[in-house]
Amino acid sequence: MHVCHNYGGTWVYTERTGLTEDGFPVHSSIYKNLITNLPTDAMEFPDFPFPSDSKKFIRWKEVQDYIFAYADHFNLRKDIQLNTDVTSVKRITTKPVSSGDAHQSPNRPQWLVRTTALQGGGSKEKVFDAVLVCSGHYSVPHYPDIPGQESFSGVQLHSHDYRHPELYTGKRVLLMGALVSAFDIMKHLYPHASEVIISLSELDGLGLGEQYKKGLLPHNVRTTTFPQAINGSVVTFTDGETFQPDVIIFCTGYKYSV
Repeated sequence: MHVCHNYGGTWVYTERTGLTEDGFPVHSSIYKNLITNLPTDAMEFPDFPFPSDSKKFIRWKEVQDYIFAYADHFNLRKDIQLNTDVTSVKRITTKPVSSGDAHQSPNRPQWLVRTTALQGGGSKEKVFDAVLVCSGHYSVPHYPDIPGQESFSGVQLHSHDYRHPELYTGKRVLLMGALVSAFDIMKHLYPHASEVIISLSELDGLGLGEQYKKGLLPHNVRTTTFPQAINGSVVTFTDGETFQPDVIIFCTGYKYSV
C-alpha cells in the first residue's frame, strides 16, 4: 500500500528513500535531474493540454506542476484525501436501481471502504458505487540473483533509490542494466564519477555495447558483460573480466506487485 502526501503520484519528488516517516514504502522513483522519456502530447489529459510553450520532453517538476494545475482547474482538491491509508475495500449487498433506468442492470454492487488518517484523524467507513485502484504495480525493486551479492563490501542500491549524481564524485560505479534508466543515470553520473561501467545482459535494448565499440559513449564509460559472481569488493563477469566498483546501482526494473 502506498500513502500519498501530495498530489501527483510518482511525480512527487522526495529526497527520502526507503520508508516514509509513517513507515510506508517511498513510492516515487524520481531523481533530481530526471527528464521525461515520453513527449508531452502523449502524457497530457485530452481535456487539459500542457502549456503551449512546453518542450516535448520536460523535467519532472513541470509534470508535477501540470498535475497541480489540472487539479485546480477542475476543482478536485476538495475531493482528495491525503495522508490516508485505505485499510480495506469490501463488496457489500447490492441495492436496487431505479426501474426507470433501462441501461442499468436490476442490481449493482456497492463497496465499503475503510480508511485511516495518518495524522490523528482516526478510522472511517464510507460506501461507494465504484472503486478504481490506480496505485500502479511497478514500484517494488527487482534485484538479479548474483552469487555472493550479499558479500559486496561497497554500496549497493536500486535505481529506485538513486537521487543525486554528486554523491558519486570520484567513485567507480557499476550500473547493472541496459535500458532507459541505466542510460539516463549514466548521463548524469559520468561528469562526477571516475569510471562508469554498464553491465549488459543479453538484452541490450539501446545498443549500448555497439555504441561503446563505435566510441560514442563518454570517455570514462564502457560496457561489459553481466556479473557471474561477487566476492567482497570484486565483481567477476561472464567473460572472465573483473572489476572493483565502489558502488553498484541496479537498473534492473521492478517486480509486478499490487
